[in-house]
Amino acid sequence: MEHTEALHRQVHTPFLNDHPPDASQSTDPATAWCTAQLTDDVYWRSIAISQAAQAVLALATGLTVHRLTLPADRTCVEAGRVLLQGPLDAQDFAVSALGGGQAHAIWLDASGYPHAELRRCVLEMCSAGNSAVVDHYERQGMVIDRKRAVAHALRLLSAPGTFAAIEAVADRLGRKYELDGEQVTVITEQHHLACPRSQYPLRPTRTSQNH
Repeated sequence: MEHTEALHRQVHTPFLNDHPPDASQSTDPATAWCTAQLTDDVYWRSIAISQAAQAVLALATGLTVHRLTLPADRTCVEAGRVLLQGPLDAQDFAVSALGGGQAHAIWLDASGYPHAELRRCVLEMCSAGNSAVVDHYERQGMVIDRKRAVAHALRLLSAPGTFAAIEAVADRLGRKYELDGEQVTVITEQHHLACPRSQYPLRPTRTSQNH
C-alpha cells in the first residue's frame, strides 16, 4: 500500500501547481484529474472496461482466458485480475496487459473525462500492476517491444466490433464480479471478432493484474 501511495503521489506531482484550490470538489467530469475523483459508477465501469479489454485482446492474439475478476471494494490495492495462458511469446501477453490501460483511458475520454492528468493516472497508476507483469517477463529474459505492443493493442481496439465486445464483457463482469474464460469467449464471439481458438486450455501459467 505504501508503495502504491508513493507511486500515486509521483504520478500527480508534476501537475500540482495546475490545480485550482477547490479542484478536489469539482463535479465537472472535464476537470477530474485523478481516478480518486471518479464517482463509484464511473470508477467501477472504467475498471470493468480495463479488465474486459485485457481479456478480449488476449483472445484476439490467440491466448486462453481462464478468469477475470473485480475487487471487492475501492480500497483494494489490486484492482482486479486476469488469468491467461498461451505459448511462450511474451509479446502477446504484453499486448493484453498494456492494452487494458489504453482501453481504460479511451473509455474515460469518450465518457467526458478527457483531462491529461487523469489519463496519466490511469496509464501509470491504475496500470502499474500490468506494467509490473511485463517487467517480470523481461527479467526472465523474454524480449518485449512495449511500443509495438501498445501500437498492436490500439489497432485491435480500433477494429470493428472490439470495443462493443469489451463493453459487453464489462457489462457482465460488472454484474457478476467474476467471469470464467468460456463466458468471455462466448460474449466476444457474438461480436464476430476474429479470435483464434487457443491450443492451451489447461491450467493458467501467466497472470496479468492491475493495481
